[in-house]
Amino acid sequence: MDTDTATIQYRLSLPHALYSVSPALSALHTSRATALHPEISAVLHPTHCPKCGTYHFSGDHSSYLVGLSAKKKRKRAISPHAKVLRRRCHFCGFLIDILDHSPAQLSGDSSRIGTVPSTPKTGQGPPSSDIHRPTAGTVQTPTPSLPRQPHPKPSHSSLRDMLSRDRHREDVAKSHKKRKEGQEGLAAFLKEL
Repeated sequence: MDTDTATIQYRLSLPHALYSVSPALSALHTSRATALHPEISAVLHPTHCPKCGTYHFSGDHSSYLVGLSAKKKRKRAISPHAKVLRRRCHFCGFLIDILDHSPAQLSGDSSRIGTVPSTPKTGQGPPSSDIHRPTAGTVQTPTPSLPRQPHPKPSHSSLRDMLSRDRHREDVAKSHKKRKEGQEGLAAFLKEL
């Protein structure tokens, strides 16, 4: 094995090995490996941020499909069903668009046109081109879309019950305190005699 290929393989595997121990150190080695060997950036960019090197699938990134605008489709001569996989790094704010060349997945569109969507051959992924667009400013983290359950408002009768229980506890505590003081007072009086 050539020393250069051994070094490249080591630099490719090091970020994945370090991620469980230190994600920040893993990101550092990812960005360092892509800077030292630009030819391996195509291997690391699907799983790591091209700018800061953080791991895409750790929950600190968002990925979603976006349809291209008609203006961009005409400019690039792209099919009308083309979609873009947009990834955003929430650490550095870097935005990357990966153009998806796979055919449309909508059965309604293919039946109207009269063509059947083909599936890519096994072993070959759909070709993709990366369009890098750095963004400036702060990036807001996505808010969770879980519906909030409204807290049930306590009824007035339950509030009255709670207040009466509190008063009862206070009365019991006061009576115990008076008995103690009374016993101490009586014991002190008897001792003096």
